Amino acid sequence: MIQFENVSVTFKDGKKPVQAVKNVSFAIEDGDIFGIVGGSGAGKSTLLRTINQLQKISDGNVLVNGKPVRDLKHRDLHDLRKNVGMIFQHFNLAESKTVFQNIAFSLEDAGWEKADIEKRVTELLDFVHIADKRDVYPAQLSGGQKQRVAIARALANNTSILLCDEPTSALDAETTTSVLKLLKEVNEKLGVTIVIITHELDVVKTICNKVVVMKDGSVVERGDVYSVFTDPQHPFTQELLAHEQNFKLPDEIWNTATGGIYRLVYKGDAATDSVLSEVTVENHVKFSILHGKIEYIAAKPLGILYVTLQGEEANVAAVVEKLQQRIFRVEKQERDENSTKRSSEMLESIIAVRGDILVSLGQTFYMVSIALVFAIILGTILGLLLYVTENPLFVQKELVNKIIGVILNIIRSVPFLILMILLLPLSKLIVGTKIGSKAVIVPLAIASIAFFARLAEASFADVSNGVVEAFISTGASKFKVLLQIILPEALPSLIKNITVTAISILGFSAMAGLVGGGGLGDLAYRYGYQRYKTEIMIVCVVILIVLVQLIQTLGDIIVKRVDKKRS
Repeated sequence: MIQFENVSVTFKDGKKPVQAVKNVSFAIEDGDIFGIVGGSGAGKSTLLRTINQLQKISDGNVLVNGKPVRDLKHRDLHDLRKNVGMIFQHFNLAESKTVFQNIAFSLEDAGWEKADIEKRVTELLDFVHIADKRDVYPAQLSGGQKQRVAIARALANNTSILLCDEPTSALDAETTTSVLKLLKEVNEKLGVTIVIITHELDVVKTICNKVVVMKDGSVVERGDVYSVFTDPQHPFTQELLAHEQNFKLPDEIWNTATGGIYRLVYKGDAATDSVLSEVTVENHVKFSILHGKIEYIAAKPLGILYVTLQGEEANVAAVVEKLQQRIFRVEKQERDENSTKRSSEMLESIIAVRGDILVSLGQTFYMVSIALVFAIILGTILGLLLYVTENPLFVQKELVNKIIGVILNIIRSVPFLILMILLLPLSKLIVGTKIGSKAVIVPLAIASIAFFARLAEASFADVSNGVVEAFISTGASKFKVLLQIILPEALPSLIKNITVTAISILGFSAMAGLVGGGGLGDLAYRYGYQRYKTEIMIVCVVILIVLVQLIQTLGDIIVKRVDKKRS
């Protein structure tokens, strides 16, 4: 059994504490396949990792088979982790080891005899159905095969608990089905208790028997999967499930339907019984099925039908009454005057967060403007250095040119989100924090400088060498030629490239929002993805599009004025 007792986990952002898990208490029984669901940032992964102490607990405790884990150290912690296996979204296999070696590693560490290791790994390879991949390296495996290796590795020490951190998120639908089937076998044949965190509700519906729903670090609902998914009580759970269970009838159906439209929800055996046919025939009412589906949650059916009922008003009322007695729920559907009502709701939602939108817009402007200033100043200097160290008319220094070029290319080749994560220690050192728009300035400026430096180099290289030679031949110093000839000649091209850089920085700033970087990207992610406020995401996207157009238009106007002045 796994028992969470008032578990809290707090991180520090500078001096500010951030509570990722808040006073969570519930139990997971032996033999459960237990799901933990919720939006991004709900605290699911953090909570899961407290079980094997990959994440330290700030307050409260977790009991595994009756033993508190919070203060375990050294040998006791090692023994806990031998009993609690874990698999991950990205498999986390050692690429330098074969399938056999990946699985055998923990057994070797535990001091198993060579013959016993051979026997155990062979058993596991047979169990996960990849015996033919024994001596293959991970790079030669498909995603599903890699996850099977990870499952075998997690089970190697005869573990009794298996933790699954988004185990199917990186897999296609067909492979997901096969991996879930294997996890079911692990539970049923080996008696292993499984804890799964996922954002894929279908995973929970397919194999879990119990579930908790988390929001903002707290558990808002828990129970058996069928009860929670068919009759959610908390507004967040209802919102989470509404995306899957509700169906919007097209306007054409509302315009042509005769009779009232009803949503019928069937649970258990009623989902496959011919209840609707029986009660409508008895009461001389006709029905038409507009939309419907039956799905299985924890192997139990849930049916949803949208139907029209046509007949005398009293007869329809009798049908509705009998249906209410025999099925789970009958809901009369009213036409959603969506163009007015939904627009009004969306407008109200946008107005409610107008302060956040203005703050995010200010953060975006702050990030972009500072990064752009650094890019223009330092990028221009680096671009000039690249130009003069390559051009034989100046101080051709091939080694210096290559060193600067390689450094810039390395920075440009790293995806911005990865660069941002790599530079977190530098951000902390320079601005005193690793999160927010302030912290993003450092990686944003570095990426922008490298980006603009190469564009500036190209702008200088476009200046005619003949023009440069002509002015150098007058006896003017090369430095003066750089400042008074090459820079002015390259100005229209530089302005165009500054425009391109500003737009790119705007895009980088939006990406930074995905990892807590502030600005419009952060606002769109928090409201659009985590809270399903699509209208807020749309507003953020529209603002970004408008900003791009404004930057491009401003750049074009300046270039035209510069060109006009010269013509």
